[in-house]
Amino acid sequence: MAVANGATVKFQDVGEDWNMNPKFWVPDIVAVTPVDFAGLPCDYDTIKKNAIYKRGIASIPVIQDACHSLVATYKGRKVGSYADMTCFSFFPTKAIATGEGGMITTNDPDYYEALKQFRDHGRKDGVIVEIGENLRIPDILCALGITQLKKLPMFIERRREIAYKYCQAFGMKFYENSAYHLFVVMVNDPLAAKAKLAEIGINCQIHYKPLHLHPFYGGKEGQFPVAESYYKHCLTIPLFPKMTNEDVDFVIEAIGRVQNDSL
Repeated sequence: MAVANGATVKFQDVGEDWNMNPKFWVPDIVAVTPVDFAGLPCDYDTIKKNAIYKRGIASIPVIQDACHSLVATYKGRKVGSYADMTCFSFFPTKAIATGEGGMITTNDPDYYEALKQFRDHGRKDGVIVEIGENLRIPDILCALGITQLKKLPMFIERRREIAYKYCQAFGMKFYENSAYHLFVVMVNDPLAAKAKLAEIGINCQIHYKPLHLHPFYGGKEGQFPVAESYYKHCLTIPLFPKMTNEDVDFVIEAIGRVQNDSL
């Protein structure tokens, strides 16, 4: 969407937690858009510090992509309350599903008014004052999402239970503040592991190919080594609230066999 609106995208490498490395600085940026990958919030204190103080002028807006991190927390605060704007998705694969659509939260009254205007054809007080879009989620989809809000605490609690078992089994750090939308393990050959696990009924995915490697953005390796190394080894294993403990144990045992086979 940045490109579609005439902006130039400048990528940033990830850190050890696979979120955006917060110790960035790229000259002449006008906004920062961190993505909370797999449910874990980025280091927003460091990101905001860079966004505010490096240029010595008015702060650069931080637009948080929290599509994976609904109900996660950062230093005791709920996601959606600390970035200038926070974007959520209600796509069917997300924690709350409405079929399509999403939500943006902000504490800034100017952003609030601008967002309402943009989603409604650029109208203000019934007249069009700028270019806008028709981005109003239908009421019937909102009703579906509202009913799921009651189940959200249960969904997240179960995701964290499963993630904790995975972390214990694979010797990984457990993040109590993460929503655990995804659970990623490192293997030598993700495609081979994915195929072998599929043979025994375990559906895995690979999330995600770094954007700078997509043809639209040039597709050249060597620019962001941490992200590229991550992509060569990442495998997303099953994690969803309806998994039983027996299901989880089956996945753990299968992943162990795959890793021992050096895949």
